[in-house]
Amino acid sequence: MVKYSTVKYSTGEYSTGEYSTREYSTREYSTREYSTVEYSTVEYSTVEYSTVEYSTGEHTTAEYTTFQRGRILYRPQGSVSLFSYGYFNRRLSSHPAVTCFVLAVVAMALMQAVSLAQDKAARIDELMSQYHQKGQFNGTILVAEKGAVILKKGYGMADMEWDIPNAPDTKFRLGSITKQFTSMLIMQLVQEGKVKLDGKLSDYLPYYRKDTGQKVTIHNLLTHTSGIPSYTGLPGFFKNVSRDPYGVEEFVKKYCSGDLKFEPGSKFEYDNSGYFLLGAIIEQLTGESYEKALQERILDPAGMTDTGYDHHETILKKRASGYQKSPGGAITNAPYLDMSIPYAAGSLYSTVEDLFKWDRALYTDKLLSESNKEIMFKPFLDNYAYGWFTEEVTLGNSKEKLPAISHEGGINGFNTLEIRLIGDRSLIVLLNNTGGAKLEEMAKSIAGILYNKPYGPATPAPAGNH
Repeated sequence: MVKYSTVKYSTGEYSTGEYSTREYSTREYSTREYSTVEYSTVEYSTVEYSTVEYSTGEHTTAEYTTFQRGRILYRPQGSVSLFSYGYFNRRLSSHPAVTCFVLAVVAMALMQAVSLAQDKAARIDELMSQYHQKGQFNGTILVAEKGAVILKKGYGMADMEWDIPNAPDTKFRLGSITKQFTSMLIMQLVQEGKVKLDGKLSDYLPYYRKDTGQKVTIHNLLTHTSGIPSYTGLPGFFKNVSRDPYGVEEFVKKYCSGDLKFEPGSKFEYDNSGYFLLGAIIEQLTGESYEKALQERILDPAGMTDTGYDHHETILKKRASGYQKSPGGAITNAPYLDMSIPYAAGSLYSTVEDLFKWDRALYTDKLLSESNKEIMFKPFLDNYAYGWFTEEVTLGNSKEKLPAISHEGGINGFNTLEIRLIGDRSLIVLLNNTGGAKLEEMAKSIAGILYNKPYGPATPAPAGNH
């Protein structure tokens, strides 16, 4: 309890100037009590206060009932007024002691939120350090909670021959995370009226075989339901084909035009050929290369200056080298892959920081309208939307799950994972340059830390794991 009994100001005079005599005869604050302050809940960035009362004064009872994300609802005698950092309700500011108390509350809550975020970041760092020490992760991570980055850090080496460490701005090949950028380009063309989702493949690619091209729709290509055989699954493809450069049309005719394996739309079968064909359609309709369309339509508007189409011959600063583990555990350089092969299905490089920019842009209408984003994220067979899996992520070792939009990527020497927890705009990005890392397991534990659930520590890699 705090009491202010009597405060008097007796005769203050200004002897010169325009104000010859001013008198404050007797001004009293008779008795003011702060009777009850009760802290009922402190959790994350939400702090609730049950009752704060003061007796004498203009407002008989004032309650501060909710403090959330730096805002307090001030409710004198049933009315509600709002103030936040630096903005005070005039009536409240006439009571300096209350104002000071509220400022203290705000500061306490902010410190609590920062402390919790720092604690989570420390636990995630400890977890990923364990994975790295046990030879299970070599790369860079970024974790954002409710739209704010709480950790971005590199583990291990970007270049093992020169001992250059991984860092948040290290560039990694993304593999199939590329597909979400291809789907965005297609949806932009849909928005512009240049493509119809139920339009036929051979209508947009005149050189494609008509017998199958008239059965397959753009929707089928986007959702891996076309029935076209995936070129990466062809016998001997990687050994005999993947090192050679190809033009787009040449590759389409030779490796993406096989007989249908099933009736389009009848089943889901992951298919790199479908996304290669979508890249060819983008070039056909824009009159530009896939790379240039990507740069102008997505990367520049989103400010993604460290993302692009990877070319082996280009001098690209801070590019990570790709490695692989032998059955005995030895690390070697990954086999060469000509980047004309993955193309619109897997040819991009990026950083964790740029993928955070991409995530932020997807919450706006900067790249695509809200209605078209709803179409893009709508799941179909096997919960696959247009370039994204829409599934739930398990929170650590608990049984609780949250909806997520995600995609993995795998390409010679690299594997990657991006999980968007759209309920509160959190994000987990893992980019690894030794291939074959158990990124889903790591992300599950990171999600457990973010939502205060139990999570398992890193376990040693089994013998022969690669």
